Amino acid sequence: MSSRDARSSTRRLNALRAQLEEAKMIEEEVMRENRALKDEMVRTAAELERINKKKEALLECPVCMRSFNGADQVPILLKCSHTVCGSCMVELVHMAWTKLEQKTDQVDINCPSCRCKNSNLPHPLNPWLLRKNKDVLEFFRATQ
Repeated sequence: MSSRDARSSTRRLNALRAQLEEAKMIEEEVMRENRALKDEMVRTAAELERINKKKEALLECPVCMRSFNGADQVPILLKCSHTVCGSCMVELVHMAWTKLEQKTDQVDINCPSCRCKNSNLPHPLNPWLLRKNKDVLEFFRATQ
């Protein structure tokens, strides 16, 4: 091999070594970025799970744990701003009425969440005549 060929081969070898070194540095950077993205993905997944649990809690009755809907599980807004489904409201009013010594056409119930008194509810109760939680209804419709 001539010295000229040797120098040419050495230059190509050095160029290949430089490319290899650069490729290793790029690979290390990509690996660091991948680890950072994976960590971020884990954090995001945990946050998404937390948000979904909150959403589910907002969309279910705290008494029967069934999801609110626009039919029998209509979200009723109590005086204390807690929400109970229409079916549970009917049951709560009926239970309060059965405990009355003197039967009347109106009863008082306590909120199942905070025990706040809700007065003068008619018996038998038609939940469609009560104030609905429009925010929950809109959120329910938007997520369906």
